Amino acid sequence: MNLSFTINDLMIECTFNMGYNFLMDYSIFKSIHLLAVLAWSAGLFYIGRIFVYYAESTDTSVKQTLGTMAIRLSRYIMLPSAIISLLIGLHLAGMSQSFSQGWFHLKLALLVALFGYQHVASKFAKQLVKQTFQRTSQWCRVFNEIPIVLLTGIVFSVITKTIGTSLVAMGVVISLLIVFFVSKKKSK
Repeated sequence: MNLSFTINDLMIECTFNMGYNFLMDYSIFKSIHLLAVLAWSAGLFYIGRIFVYYAESTDTSVKQTLGTMAIRLSRYIMLPSAIISLLIGLHLAGMSQSFSQGWFHLKLALLVALFGYQHVASKFAKQLVKQTFQRTSQWCRVFNEIPIVLLTGIVFSVITKTIGTSLVAMGVVISLLIVFFVSKKKSK
């Protein structure tokens, strides 16, 4: 068994004769996409926590460190993994002919919202570095939950391929978050 290969061996060859002939098949693209999505999701979840820690801190050096962490997370983990997720995801959608399906339109709309969240979070990260960020801890906690609501809709749309189920799942997550925040507020 010869395990040596060149970079040309890894190039994607898509020939559409009577079927598909891929050097990298769908499952490999899907695996890379999933890894990129996991990295992106981890960054989206963690940057919100950094905002909470910043809002609760009174130490200037801690705030500087958190600002540096947020910028690095945004630039070196979230942005590259988001781009990889998007590009490979679009390629997968083309391979599976998903562009004309309703569930995929919902997924794209939720992805646009997720990219919007990331953009706003990146702006906030810059504010952390400049120490001009003025949000409360409670506001940051609510802001931190936006990705889980959006990602719930995305995952349910991809797995179930039904818009209704995806919206119900998002509604359940929002309801649980409301119950959590209300009960936490009452316990104070």
